[in-house]
Amino acid sequence: MYLRLAEEVLVWPAHERGELVYRIEVPTTHKFYRIGYREYLLLSLLDGQTTLPQACSIATAKLGRDAPTTDEANAMVRWFVGNHIVRPADDRATSHHQDRSAEPSSVWARFNPFWMKVPIPQCDQWIQWLAVRLGRLVSPVTLLLAVIVVLFGLLTLLVQREGFLRMGDRLIHPDRWIWLAITFVGLKLIHELGHAIACFRVGGQVREAGLVFVLGAPLAYVDVSSCWRLDSRFARIAVSTAGMAVELLVASVAMLIWALDGGPITRSICENVVMTAGLSTVLFNANVLMRFDGYFILADVVDIPNLASEASQAMRRIASRWLLGQTSSYHNGFVGWRGLFVVLYGILSWGWKVVICITIGIAASTIFHGAGIGLAGMGVLIWLGRPAMRLVRSMRQRRIEHPVQFRRGVLRGGVAITVVLWAVFVMPIPSRLSVATVSQLSPESGVRSRVSGFVDEVLVRDGQTVESGDPLIRLRNDELRLALDEMRLDLEQARRRERTASIDQDSMKQHSLRQDAIAIEQRLLQLRSRVETLLVRSHRSGQVVSKGLSELGGTYIEEGDAILNIVGKNDIEWVALIPTESIERVRASEGSHVTVWTASRKYFESAIARIEPRASDRLDYPALAATNGGSLALKQNPDSDGEDRQRLMRPHFRAWLKVPATSLTGVPAGMRLQADIGFDSASMATRLRRWVRDLWHDAS
Repeated sequence: MYLRLAEEVLVWPAHERGELVYRIEVPTTHKFYRIGYREYLLLSLLDGQTTLPQACSIATAKLGRDAPTTDEANAMVRWFVGNHIVRPADDRATSHHQDRSAEPSSVWARFNPFWMKVPIPQCDQWIQWLAVRLGRLVSPVTLLLAVIVVLFGLLTLLVQREGFLRMGDRLIHPDRWIWLAITFVGLKLIHELGHAIACFRVGGQVREAGLVFVLGAPLAYVDVSSCWRLDSRFARIAVSTAGMAVELLVASVAMLIWALDGGPITRSICENVVMTAGLSTVLFNANVLMRFDGYFILADVVDIPNLASEASQAMRRIASRWLLGQTSSYHNGFVGWRGLFVVLYGILSWGWKVVICITIGIAASTIFHGAGIGLAGMGVLIWLGRPAMRLVRSMRQRRIEHPVQFRRGVLRGGVAITVVLWAVFVMPIPSRLSVATVSQLSPESGVRSRVSGFVDEVLVRDGQTVESGDPLIRLRNDELRLALDEMRLDLEQARRRERTASIDQDSMKQHSLRQDAIAIEQRLLQLRSRVETLLVRSHRSGQVVSKGLSELGGTYIEEGDAILNIVGKNDIEWVALIPTESIERVRASEGSHVTVWTASRKYFESAIARIEPRASDRLDYPALAATNGGSLALKQNPDSDGEDRQRLMRPHFRAWLKVPATSLTGVPAGMRLQADIGFDSASMATRLRRWVRDLWHDAS
């Protein structure tokens, strides 16, 4: 077969790290490659009139010992053909038609439900028009001002991080989803526009732009691969960094506006911008294991063009060597630390892709239920279908040509796949369950009013030690005292009428009046007892604990209201809130070892004393709510008012923990804690499924 260089492919020399290399651009796939001199010599000999053996003979005559072997030449040619650099000499199809059929985003990939790429036709013209005009704003002065704004924004976030993060907990509320989506799309448009402006500023061009839908979520993109034509690595890094830099500048401006204490709408918008820009930059754009900004920056820093492709080929060579025993594959030419780096990157990126595929599949099956399972299966089929078909064809041919390698590959490959599936779906991963816990005073320490009245005098102070029976607060209830005086008068009148009946010797009337007097006397005793409780006394010995005790004077207290606490040595209790899906594991661990952590990472050893038999979504411990800096998400109950209007997103069981004596002075009431209870032996896939399910449940 005669091969020739594709008409649209461009090849030019360049100097990198003091050596001569050749760069190759394939415009149809928007990819760039780099080859050495011997690869270039072999490529130049493929002119459509020279066979591969003839080309190898000519290369041997010119290169001598450095000439590629027959196996290496075959591997090089397969690499050239696979990357659409060369094609058969008798292929006279128009380049446009051939380009479209050769694009890696085939018809199957375009209908991938997890990754649907929708380019916008002729968008390069208006992007270039917009980028040229906005690019005039880029100057050393504006860059300096941008750096100053970013530094002030980061400093503001650092100083006010607690208040900002506490306000940011509202982002998960469904009422803000549409605004969060609008903010996200707007930031991505600004992000990609930053890439486009930087690309035009350094002399490149935008070939394509559009949207990518990941599970229905829109992401903007621009193709600035033309920057690989530039000789300056710093220029390419600047283009890759421009999107994140612009997004960071917008987030810094939003943070400064938030700090000026604007209105609630302004603050809400600023929170959306800062949180969205931060999360998207960290999780996506700065991630070097995905083909986003961080990946291209890393490829330029280590000076390895097409790092992902080179790593993928390195992984295939390792797989061929390990599974089939092949050792004569074409090498990419990277030696030393770059060769090790390519292999390491291939291992990490492969593992990341596996985790992402499993996570997206579990997310789809959890969010879309039965339809999600179908979507997950379709996505796996699209991602793995073509490689699996190529593998089947290769193994079928190898079974005929090399039966020993075929049997070795089947055996080792089957063992490897079994181990991976077992590790993901079956292998238990022991870990402890971490639950939100709060330290509180026991109910026995509370002092409640037995009657209603105004606080006339506070007789103690916060922190004072009292004994049982000591007066605490004097209440005033004029109506109650007036009722007591009237009751005394009624008793005197009843006794006077009884004496009159005795003088008249009317025994029947005397007996009736005596019963009335006895009844009035009993009511008088009860009323006198209530009047005596206007002087609130301590029911136990201990220390007075109350906030704002000195400000109670003149306030009105209802019967049954809590006034203060008399705290003894053993009146602190720890209450842990257990999610309903974890209660069985916690019950199995009842009485076993529990570790309780404070916010300062100080820990205490404890155990479960008892577990409440019923779950509840009542917000009994406001300190654990997300709105107060805790970890429990809340929802609004429209059928209730007041304190019952806020409910926990998910029901929880209450578990009381034993409080060790060493913690009585170091853990005051009201402190948030974290308790590690029981062991969880779920597999990786089960944990991912729980995480996605809980995330979706909390969000919806």
